[in-house]
Amino acid sequence: MTSEKASKALEDRGKIIKKITIALLCFGVILAFLFAYQQFNRTPVTSEANLIPRESAIQIALKAGDWNNYQDQQTSAGNRHIVAILVHVQSNGVGLIVDESTLQDMSISAGKYNGFENQYIWDIKISGYNNSADGNNKLVTHSWINAESGQVLNQG
Repeated sequence: MTSEKASKALEDRGKIIKKITIALLCFGVILAFLFAYQQFNRTPVTSEANLIPRESAIQIALKAGDWNNYQDQQTSAGNRHIVAILVHVQSNGVGLIVDESTLQDMSISAGKYNGFENQYIWDIKISGYNNSADGNNKLVTHSWINAESGQVLNQG
């Protein structure tokens, strides 16, 4: 009789473990679907915002960095390198790279942008060589352009 009770208790315990396992698996699947739904059905952060295009921001950075004086040398030599990324600065100063086609924040940090919280910024780095009389001088500028107004926020 006691062996029957022990056998029944083990059998009941096995059923309970199977039910808990199935319940947790279902819970995980539901969470995965909810996460996927959230990721794919987000509305663009600023779908109605009028952000300046990449090309305009680059032109502003070229002017701010005085690159236009070297434009003929740079384009003919083909040795100017420009990197421009659109950044959404969060309330804590951390900048997230923005997908330009959807204007959605990606989970990729672009660094800290203290003092520019809750703004969209074009972070533009330009490097190249100035073929001056005293030799080839490497020029590097780093500009932050307000993506809504086109104002130069930081130039270095």
